[in-house]
Amino acid sequence: MIPPAHLSAYLSRGRGAPRRLSGISWWFVCGVLWVIVLCAARPAVAAPRVLNAIGPATHADGSPGTAYADGGLGTAVERTLTPTLVVDVAAIPNVGSPPASYSFIVADRAVTDCSKYDVPVAQGGALEGIVWESDSETNSVTVPAGKLSDNTTYFWCAFAEWDEDEWMSGVSDFKVEVMAQLTPLSGVGLVRSVTPPLAVGFLPQANPALTVSYQFRLRANVGPIGLAGSPGAIVQQTTTAASSWTPLALTDLSQYWWEVTATAPVPGSSTG
Repeated sequence: MIPPAHLSAYLSRGRGAPRRLSGISWWFVCGVLWVIVLCAARPAVAAPRVLNAIGPATHADGSPGTAYADGGLGTAVERTLTPTLVVDVAAIPNVGSPPASYSFIVADRAVTDCSKYDVPVAQGGALEGIVWESDSETNSVTVPAGKLSDNTTYFWCAFAEWDEDEWMSGVSDFKVEVMAQLTPLSGVGLVRSVTPPLAVGFLPQANPALTVSYQFRLRANVGPIGLAGSPGAIVQQTTTAASSWTPLALTDLSQYWWEVTATAPVPGSSTG
């Protein structure tokens, strides 16, 4: 039992009155608060900054490269198996510091986000779709020979890193067409003339400032008339800057085969 002389002092303090902390307790509380403040002051991890994909600088046929909008899929036609891919220069915050480093990815599968190429297909990514990737000290890179195939569409993007900063481009695409198919416009099937005009469409994506040459070859038929026949020896041929040609008079009631090859002044040709 509490003596009466001390009962009033006990009640006046109250059961819930704060107790005076010892020196050790104060240091513990201050230490906890310091850790909390320190953690709260650390910046959150920022999302990668936008790195615009400019695209191939110049196509192999001499026509200007395609400028891609960030994240947009604007298919460019490449007349080379070794296109050069270009992105914006990453703007680093400190003037005079070393430039950013770049990483390029070329894949045969489309994704909406370049980071998806780090994730396996089973987890919703496209890691297995990468056909070539490379690090670069500059904002452009040329795909080496032996990596791409003709008549195929590819998707590409790039990353840039400097210190703890990161940039990421959108995903763009291009189609490789080293050999483009020409479309016959006349001289197909049964004709009612011994001098039928032979014509094809213009070489697609050719630079208008360059002269494309067209080589026409007319061949005799071997075997039965109709689809059972096959092309034989060349009976007439010519090379012209026009995409059409009228041969000399042919033999009536006869079957002929013809073909044309279009060639630009730079590597890249087309047959049909």
